Amino acid sequence: MEITPLKHRRLKRLQTILSFKISGTGLFLIGWLAFSRLTYYLRYPVYLVLAAFIIFMLYVLFTEKKFGWIISFFVLILIPSILLYTVYRNTDIFKYLAVVPLAALLFYCFLLRLSIMDWLHD
Repeated sequence: MEITPLKHRRLKRLQTILSFKISGTGLFLIGWLAFSRLTYYLRYPVYLVLAAFIIFMLYVLFTEKKFGWIISFFVLILIPSILLYTVYRNTDIFKYLAVVPLAALLFYCFLLRLSIMDWLHD
């Protein structure tokens, strides 16, 4: 049995979470639920899971001293999400524009997953 340092275990755990694949049907169902009335009751547990993931991801990035990735997260995802919410929250287009930060988060996680592979090999 190979003993790995704690920081490598955290990186491997983050890589495992980021490597989780959703099938095309799963993506279709998530897209359908995003605009249906069923998500009214499901959104808070989803928000909780997403918040827990983001906190864990930022914690791992902070312990690895990857401050560029942390700044990128704030610039690409958090700040645009806050601006989008404050400007468009009372309009009909908000529910469609709310997908933009989610797409940015998915792209960020994809790039992060590719980078973690390199970090583990170093």
